[in-house]
Amino acid sequence: DSCGLPIHHACKNGCNEELLQYLIAQYPESLGVHVGSLGSPLHCVKKEKFPRLLRFLLKEKYRADVENGLPLVHAFLQDDEIEDKDRILALCPFDLDERAEEDDMGR
Repeated sequence: DSCGLPIHHACKNGCNEELLQYLIAQYPESLGVHVGSLGSPLHCVKKEKFPRLLRFLLKEKYRADVENGLPLVHAFLQDDEIEDKDRILALCPFDLDERAEEDDMGR
């Protein structure tokens, strides 16, 4: 609906990674759903307040690419469905060039 999916609300309100994992498991395609002015779940995250959540979403969205050795930043930049890439990159409080090595989320 025009108010967004549960994942949009979870991202906007800074839910924990466990809830996001559950929502993604229930509806994996929700990571790419754009809703009106909300945009995608990536656009809903308050990047300044929830950098771990943003990192988690990016790694989930591009998991297959990253696991196959493509740097996260390249997977992100190649995604034609994501608008405002410059805005998202400018607000990223971490380096997107990291590969799929174990990070602080145990992945």
